[in-house]
Amino acid sequence: MKPGFKPKLWTSKEWKDAAPSSKTNGCGVEAALDLWQKNCKKKFGDMTPEEAFKAWETAKKLSEVLTAASRKCDPKSDKDTLGAILEYKKRADDYTNFAKLAAAALTHRINYAKGLSDIDKVLADKEAFTLLEKYTKMPQVNDWAKVHTYLLCKAKQYEKAVTLYGRDNDYNIPGDKNKILYDTFVTKVRHDQKDVLAAIGSLESEVKTMLNTNGQIYDPKQGFKALPEWKAHLAKKFPCKEYAVS
Repeated sequence: MKPGFKPKLWTSKEWKDAAPSSKTNGCGVEAALDLWQKNCKKKFGDMTPEEAFKAWETAKKLSEVLTAASRKCDPKSDKDTLGAILEYKKRADDYTNFAKLAAAALTHRINYAKGLSDIDKVLADKEAFTLLEKYTKMPQVNDWAKVHTYLLCKAKQYEKAVTLYGRDNDYNIPGDKNKILYDTFVTKVRHDQKDVLAAIGSLESEVKTMLNTNGQIYDPKQGFKALPEWKAHLAKKFPCKEYAVS
């Protein structure tokens, strides 16, 4: 093997072409490099947690195989092969550490996103709410009236909610209760206090139910989690550092 060899392609062909000591035959280096090509070529940020874990397993296996190959070499006659193995192994070990961290970060991203499938949890997350607002205000979505109604209800601004959105019944409560609210807060027609309070309670609970059962809002393929800013938010919240072996 040529002195000072450093791997660039990380392929079994590159390994064979470098003519390592025959003592490494049968150690599985070539097979491990073939698996490397299959499982470790993507950037961590483009992997799923399962793929990152597989990359970690693959890199760990390559390191183990290289260690086994090094033990068969003679320190004097095979020093160039040992030098090449060291070049592979130190990078494979570094990659192993980065892949393990990436798998954890990617798992956190998925669990975090799954947890944001309830309107109250989204409201409690400043970044997520900002994206929800942007998404629901998009003309093709046009769901902001529902979100805003719920916000106003939580702030006990029922009159404002009904005045802004009651005529079109954007909060989708039964017609009789909607009429009570509209009469009470807009046209100023009096109703029994018990009926008014029941209608107010229905307003907040119904709009929450409507938001939480609207799968499109939370759908990672079309909802606010499909926005480019969401991916950037995840990358910032759960960093996934890349590592280049060559």
